[in-house]
Amino acid sequence: MKLLSVTLSDVRRFARPVTVQGFGPGLNVLSAPNEDGKSTLFDALQALFFIPHRSRAKEISALRPHAGGAPLVSAEIEDDGRRYRLTKRWLSRPLAEVHEGTRLVAKGEAAEEWISALTQSPEEGGPAGLLWVRQGLVALDQGEKREQDHAHRARRDLLSSVAGEVEALTGGRRMERALAQTEAALSELVTASGKPKAGGPLKAAEDEIAELSARRETLASTAEALEQAIATRRRCAASSPICRTPRRKPPARRGSQRPGPPPRPPAPSPSASAAPRSRSRRSRLAATVPPRRPRP
Repeated sequence: MKLLSVTLSDVRRFARPVTVQGFGPGLNVLSAPNEDGKSTLFDALQALFFIPHRSRAKEISALRPHAGGAPLVSAEIEDDGRRYRLTKRWLSRPLAEVHEGTRLVAKGEAAEEWISALTQSPEEGGPAGLLWVRQGLVALDQGEKREQDHAHRARRDLLSSVAGEVEALTGGRRMERALAQTEAALSELVTASGKPKAGGPLKAAEDEIAELSARRETLASTAEALEQAIATRRRCAASSPICRTPRRKPPARRGSQRPGPPPRPPAPSPSASAAPRSRSRRSRLAATVPPRRPRP
């Protein structure tokens, strides 16, 4: 049986219907501040599963709000893959019903028997007194005399069941199969002398652990050396300007410098330019003066 949701109406502080849902498989933890109704929720479930709908016991009177009303508790459960809704109302117009969807499965005393078959009360030998622990009852000698007797009986029956299971397991073929499976699993890990088996998963795991441990030690020593070097450098820089690293000028970015004018050709020397001029002048004079005739 799995609990899926719980609805309370006219139960102590919950005068209007309130639903708690979202229960999942495994362990579910209900967390809320004090006086928010956690104990009320569990007391209501206790009444739904273990107190008949026509009862007027003090546990039912304690569920009634101060303003009056008929306490009503409804729970949605899953059993054998099918969903049911269990509903009980006490004091005024008491009722007990079990629905599967819209179909009425049981009503009245038949519904009480149907619900009792889910848990089997402590009076009938079920472990409900052990698995369902009320708030404040932490020992076998707490609670009323009836609750103490039920708690002792439930725990005695549970211990008897466990003892029977242990006795059945430690003898006969079941024990032989369990030992054979254990030895087969152990032979894959260690040799007959108890050492890790070469090529086995245990040996591979131990080798990997040793390799990682050595690598960790190497990295730790390297980190320690770097930290010491950094500390030494800081102390040196603080005490002596020689240890201070000069600041380097940042390199010029490409394209940031504009291209200058092209270089001028070298100027000619005076001696080199005068020689051609003198030659040109002589050639002009030679062309203008006629040649002399020879005397007879």
